[in-house]
Amino acid sequence: MNTKKTLCLCLCVMTLAACKNEVTTTAGDYTYKTSGVVEISATLADGTSHQQRVTLPDETGQLQVINLHSGDSLLLLFNQLGGSAWQNTATVKEQQLTFPSYEHALTLMVEDVRFDTLPVTGTVVRDSVHQREVFDCTVSGTGHTYDDAIVLTLQHIGTSRTSEKTLKGTDIQTIAKRN
Repeated sequence: MNTKKTLCLCLCVMTLAACKNEVTTTAGDYTYKTSGVVEISATLADGTSHQQRVTLPDETGQLQVINLHSGDSLLLLFNQLGGSAWQNTATVKEQQLTFPSYEHALTLMVEDVRFDTLPVTGTVVRDSVHQREVFDCTVSGTGHTYDDAIVLTLQHIGTSRTSEKTLKGTDIQTIAKRN
């Protein structure tokens, strides 16, 4: 008789353990890394357009996913190593993570093309220099949850704070691994 009670108790515990919802299993502490490539576009002084592909500097940090105890809602807290912190809400259903777009600043090394006229000959010379430029971006995307990881596929659309350059990135990946 004790064996039957023990077996029944074990089955009940296993059933309750299997009933954890996706919010509960997704919540926790993660280490993340974001990488990808964006395209910078500008119209030059001579009227031509100039595009350049820029690899994003690796962005790493901590991601805390908090259960908001409101259906399938989560709070995502990003804390970039040596950088800024930001938050966003998200929902998870059938391992799909959805979240509203949010604002994020990116600092990149970009090529700045300049034209100079030589004083003696009047010849126009094209020159370029690489410099830091900050872009204010709107970030959107989707995510997928796994047992011990979250993968976000992001899109960035932005403009430079100091020039007329625009930025577009359509395949930026954030991979967060549970600590």
